[in-house]
Amino acid sequence: MKHFHLFKRIALTCGLAAAAALVSSCTTTSPAAERAEQLREGVNVTVFSYNDASSPKHRLCTEAGPMPDSVARALDAWLRNSTVKNFAYAYPQYYVALTAPSGRQRVWGICTDGKANLVGILIPRDGVAAWDLPYIGAYKMYVCDTKQRRALSDAIMTYLAEAGYDEYRIAARKATGLTDEKYLVSKPKTLQEIEAERAAAEAARKAREAERAAAEAAKAAAGIDSSDDEKSDEEDEDSGDEEEEDSDEEEESSDEEESSDEEEEDSEDEEEEEE
Repeated sequence: MKHFHLFKRIALTCGLAAAAALVSSCTTTSPAAERAEQLREGVNVTVFSYNDASSPKHRLCTEAGPMPDSVARALDAWLRNSTVKNFAYAYPQYYVALTAPSGRQRVWGICTDGKANLVGILIPRDGVAAWDLPYIGAYKMYVCDTKQRRALSDAIMTYLAEAGYDEYRIAARKATGLTDEKYLVSKPKTLQEIEAERAAAEAARKAREAERAAAEAAKAAAGIDSSDDEKSDEEDEDSGDEEEEDSDEEEESSDEEESSDEEEEDSEDEEEEEE
């Protein structure tokens, strides 16, 4: 029985390793310049939005529109200045479909973080479409490592969002109950918006600190008053104890008087009997 459990564990480990290897084999590490060339030579380069489904079998994609020239130039610059990095999670906000001069179809993923900032370009090996891959896997993505990274991310993501290319995904999110503003972000925040958020957060922090200081001051004042009350309570208790002691002494004295009276009565009875 022990050997059977060991066999199950080994089989499970091998299965997970095989699955990871299968997913990892879906992406390639072709030179960045070659990928940029494929984009420039691509025919009918089209941007797709989808219903935000994490499972490929439930994923529905719709054509958002042709890739704008400005986005194509920014994406080309991103690829030419990128290096390949490993990721265990890839969230495409858009898919890009292009046809090579040879007629081969390719589908890439424009992957972002939770705030619509471009993270990397997911480019599977030929014959595998990015929209057929799950979010979790062993992926290799093309990540821009230059100072242009933020500017290129803003150029790509902001233009596509303002052109309405992300409307289908946003509508799908709303339909599933993700109506909070943080789930409906389509483009990166501007530097002014980021600074405003930081200022608001700092103001809120200072307000919380002021509230805590006021609360501590109130507690300190209440502590002084409560100590005075405790002293008065102790004095009342002491006076009460003294009264109880006096009453106890009175009871004892009365008991002694009663006992003396009883003794006198007993002595009188004895004298009468002797007579």
